Amino acid sequence: VHCGACGRTMQRQKHSPVVYYTCLKSVSNRETACPVGERFIEADLERIVKNDLLEKLRLLVDADDRLYAAAAASEGTEENIRFRLEQIEKRMKQISLKRTGAYERYADGYLDRELYLAERDKLYAEADTLTEEKDKLEKELLSLTRSKNKDMEDAVSGSDLILIESNHDIGMLRNGPYNYNLKRRILSDKGHLSNVACADLVTRLVQNGTTRLVLGHLSKENNIPELAYQTSRASLETAGAKENADYIMYVAGSDMRTVIL
Repeated sequence: VHCGACGRTMQRQKHSPVVYYTCLKSVSNRETACPVGERFIEADLERIVKNDLLEKLRLLVDADDRLYAAAAASEGTEENIRFRLEQIEKRMKQISLKRTGAYERYADGYLDRELYLAERDKLYAEADTLTEEKDKLEKELLSLTRSKNKDMEDAVSGSDLILIESNHDIGMLRNGPYNYNLKRRILSDKGHLSNVACADLVTRLVQNGTTRLVLGHLSKENNIPELAYQTSRASLETAGAKENADYIMYVAGSDMRTVIL
């Protein structure tokens, strides 16, 4: 704990059962701006800090809720589809936990066989429905991403060397330090290319003859070079492209020199 006036570390003292802090500078210098002779009870300080942290968390949650609400309301947009996919993932995790819980109750004798089977089948049916919806949304997202990038893709298709944006990881951006409006702009149809969008694009470019790739414009706050690299590499590998044979790929760091190809 530091004094707000002089910045020095305050002394922690205990006068049973109360623990408090005092600034030692105030003892020897009566003209200081420090709180002379004043004691600050530790429990009061902890309560103030706790309330401040809770308020900051509340503001973060509110901002995140507004971001999700905007995404949910933007029917047919990329951010809306990603929002719905995220909601499906959360629900599927809940279903998995419920299935485990139902089996444990059945194994412990708290749930008879018929009720267990009925609950299990209901959860499996919901999971199947969600899986079908997820597959449909992923296809819509892929189609939307390709459509959005088609003009640019047509212009550079067949180029030997391409520098392409791999700006952010969506999860890091959603939970990162940017304000609500900036997050919404980046995630919008007119925002930056995410790692996933970049990976999808570079895969098609390599299939059309591109052999040298440089991933650039990485966000310092919402991305990691290795994450951007591995996302594109995984997509290329799934498509059957082999690194150092069909293509070579580098990541252009925001604060380092890029290898000259």
